[in-house]
Amino acid sequence: MEERKLKLHVEDLAVSFRTNQGLVHAVRGIGFDLYEGETLAIVGESGSGKSVSSRTIMGILAANGFIKSGKVIYEGQDLTKVDEEHYHELRGSKIGMIFQDPMSSLNPIMRIGKQITEGMILNGKRLKNKEKSIYKTQKNVYHELLNDKVALKEDWKEYKKNYRNAVRFGVRDIKKDFDDKITELKKQKEFNIFDANNHIKFNKLDIATAKKNIKETENAAEIKSYEAKIDEHEKNIETLKNNIVNFKADYTADKSRFKKEKAETIAKFKEEKRAERKAVKEKISEVKSQYSDPDALKEKLAEVSEYHERKFDFEKNIVELNEKIIPAKKAYLDAKKEAKAVVKKEWADEKAKAKVEIEKVEAERESAEGHHKEVAEKEAEFNAVQQKKEKLKDKYKKDYKDAITTREKEEIKNQYEFDVIEVNAEIKTAKEELKIEKNYFKHQISEIKEKLNRFKKVTKKEAFERAVTIMDEVGIPQPIKRFRQYPFQFSGGMRQRIVIAIALTANPDVLICDEPTTALDVTIQAQILELINKLKEERDLSVIFITHDLGVVANMADRIGVMYAGKIVELGTAEDIFYDPRHPYTWALLSSMPDINSKERLLAIPGTPPNMLYPPKGDAFADRNQYAMKIDFERQPPMFKVSDTHTAATWLLHKDAPKVEMPEIVQNRINRMLNQDKGVKANG
Repeated sequence: MEERKLKLHVEDLAVSFRTNQGLVHAVRGIGFDLYEGETLAIVGESGSGKSVSSRTIMGILAANGFIKSGKVIYEGQDLTKVDEEHYHELRGSKIGMIFQDPMSSLNPIMRIGKQITEGMILNGKRLKNKEKSIYKTQKNVYHELLNDKVALKEDWKEYKKNYRNAVRFGVRDIKKDFDDKITELKKQKEFNIFDANNHIKFNKLDIATAKKNIKETENAAEIKSYEAKIDEHEKNIETLKNNIVNFKADYTADKSRFKKEKAETIAKFKEEKRAERKAVKEKISEVKSQYSDPDALKEKLAEVSEYHERKFDFEKNIVELNEKIIPAKKAYLDAKKEAKAVVKKEWADEKAKAKVEIEKVEAERESAEGHHKEVAEKEAEFNAVQQKKEKLKDKYKKDYKDAITTREKEEIKNQYEFDVIEVNAEIKTAKEELKIEKNYFKHQISEIKEKLNRFKKVTKKEAFERAVTIMDEVGIPQPIKRFRQYPFQFSGGMRQRIVIAIALTANPDVLICDEPTTALDVTIQAQILELINKLKEERDLSVIFITHDLGVVANMADRIGVMYAGKIVELGTAEDIFYDPRHPYTWALLSSMPDINSKERLLAIPGTPPNMLYPPKGDAFADRNQYAMKIDFERQPPMFKVSDTHTAATWLLHKDAPKVEMPEIVQNRINRMLNQDKGVKANG
């Protein structure tokens, strides 16, 4: 089997947003690979973290967003660590993106043509880009070392902060642990009291019913039975009231016990830390009295104190990094200087060539006596045609004046209008021929200058030509005419085609499609999906397709990742997800997806996604999952391997889990699809 080339590797990516309410944990440790020429679909409800993941890859997170952990590896480079200058070189040219709403993606007061060509012109500085590419390796090495130095200093700063505040942080953690226990106790007490009060309420209702029945019957046996029930319910109420008192007393006692334990634990922790610090100080004093040599003193201090050990390692690593940074900086500056010289020489050579070509054309123009004669002839032809028009006008005025009847005047007028059309056509032709003849050498010089400018950068003319070509490629009719129009003059589908055209202008090899069909009707959706597939094949693109609709990706995705509450809960090929789904959330999505052959009532997913200010402790889907087990509320499931291409994060795949069959509606859908596939193969 041929090994596929990896284009993008995402590993344990976690992204959060700072808000007034606290941290929103939008993405919580996702990972996936994107291979060359494949389409990976990311599917899930709104708010599951799909778009945040794509924007993180593009480096366009909102100002309050930040990457907590993880890697995004593209061409051997971790994009989570590169600065904006480096990202600018990748964004668009290497990784392109099609956004959700084409109308909000386009500037309503800027012509379409300018919006398509703007990026080409801004990023099309060929000589500058070539210069940067020459010293790119040396620059990356130097900046990586600088980043390592910054990271080392940040780590040391964080360690010092934690070391100096070890007692305070330790006390804080102890308090939190005990406060959490007390909170749990309080919740349990409130639940028990609530439950007891409900039972008291039900018993009182039963007593009221029994008393009503006593009034309505005269049967002594029935009255006696109802009175016995009343006594029983009153005893239950008394017991429940006593239980409530006991719940409160137990809570108060346990709360006091935990508070006492908290105080004792904190005191013991502080005492241990004081003793530990005291012992370390004594050892440090002893070492300092024994060693006077600074280097030997540092080594011995590192042996007796963790703080000095970390400090020694930090200083040692900084020295080692500085030793690498100095030559790396020199290599970078030398390479930059050399690159400038190379590019400067190439530009000078190209200008010299252009100058020679222009001088050659100028010489041809000076020596071209016959050309002057041809120009004079064309001018004479043009003047003759114009004079013909004037004579025709004078003749019309005279004939019209001499005409007697209205009919004669109408005939003269009609004939004149017909003759004018013919003469105007002759004038236009003569004018074009004269212009071509006059500007023959000028046009040649203009072409030489255009070629020279194109060597340096993408010119407006070149950008226009490329824009028209791409507009035609994405299915925009009359691209030259449409080039000068505004977004409001396009339909929704056409606007989305323009957005796709903008994404393709820089020839990216990874294309992220963030719900590109959401704002479009069904027929236009199909056209856009077909277009994306066509462009993928023609340009050998690797595509990440984000959507909330499994049906949209059924015929275009090679692999599908199902995402919920910031995590990928199932990942596999399209066949794995549609024919062998394993996660209850995937079942729920398939159960809610309509198809033309479905006769069952579609199932809505109960409840709502969790509040990501407070991510659930266990499986995030547990509260909405009818198959949830106790462990689902306590621990997050790992990714269980179903096959070499298929994994799912559900405790149902654990070897000790009870066997659970997928919903009947999902199984029926799979059976229908299998039967359809068999029918297609039989007919094929």
